Amino acid sequence: MVFSRLLSFVLRLLSRLSLSGGVLGLALGAALYAYYKQKKRLHEDGGARTASDRVGVEPASPEQAFQDLHRVGRDSSLELRLSRVSSIVVSVGGVLVHERTPEELSTQGASLVDSAVEVVKEMIGLKKDVFLVCEVEDDIGQAVVSDALEHAGIVGETAHTQVPFHRVIFCNSAASKVSIARQIEPSIYIDIDGEICKELCRFLSVTCLSEAGSLRQSLTSRKC
Repeated sequence: MVFSRLLSFVLRLLSRLSLSGGVLGLALGAALYAYYKQKKRLHEDGGARTASDRVGVEPASPEQAFQDLHRVGRDSSLELRLSRVSSIVVSVGGVLVHERTPEELSTQGASLVDSAVEVVKEMIGLKKDVFLVCEVEDDIGQAVVSDALEHAGIVGETAHTQVPFHRVIFCNSAASKVSIARQIEPSIYIDIDGEICKELCRFLSVTCLSEAGSLRQSLTSRKC
């Protein structure tokens, strides 16, 4: 449609000017060249817009998909409490499992505190460096705790979604647990043992639980 109008206009103009056939051919050639040059430019611009549109709908990375999944239903008060926190040390006994003492872990096994497990998963989802520390009396207790944590999906080799194995630390005394916490120097230390909390309060920000299952409430309501 555009070309036919352009051709008609050129012919009328040339007829009025009474130009020769050679000049007429040159004029038509120039008109055709201008028309196709304009058409090519519009086509290239449309292709660029199409490519830009394709870039805008690239699928999210697996890590981003994980973050989006855990953002849904996330406790906003917990997120606010941990907004300036980079690293967290969580004592396993009495916090992540109901059993508090090394003896109980070796003889009774490790029964997970589901609500605490979910809080730790949220911490990982918030990209916090989480360390787990557990006092045990023997290899049996260590194996029991390790199996429970892996079964819960907290510990594993999946980056940014689990606590890596090298951040799960076992020791055989309360004094060792205090020493480990001081060496890591976390933003927050979490335990249920009042004596350890009292000792570490001098050096670290400590959240001391009153009972198993109170991790979320303790984190969002008070700190040492």
